[in-house]
Amino acid sequence: MIGGAGSCQTIKVKVDASWKASFKGVIGWVAWNEMRDTCFEESGRIRAESPLQAKALGVRRVLEWARSSGILRLEVSSDCLQLLKQWAGTESAHHQIRGVIANITMMSNFFHYLCFSYISRGLSKRAHDLAYRVMRI
Repeated sequence: MIGGAGSCQTIKVKVDASWKASFKGVIGWVAWNEMRDTCFEESGRIRAESPLQAKALGVRRVLEWARSSGILRLEVSSDCLQLLKQWAGTESAHHQIRGVIANITMMSNFFHYLCFSYISRGLSKRAHDLAYRVMRI
């Protein structure tokens, strides 16, 4: 079991997304527990208007998964510093992602602990590879 009301375990997730052309995006993410065991990974296609929107939709998808899995403590890492700054309010939200940021903010209230952090692309390689695997299909 990864989540549940009795779980105080923090699940860590690395998420990446890519965008090839209008409305053609992919996401990939991997989640693991405090014992460093991979507990879930996913990749899939999404409809996005830009690379930034694809990244935002990837983060939102991770929060949806965590919520439906009963996870209460979550750390999400992304290589998109622009997205993280816009979610934190240090930069004005781009019109393509305002609604997604509003969704992320609303969903964040569900968690007892939620942390977003920036990581370099090299550290998100596994999530990046999952996303690109779907793009090649």
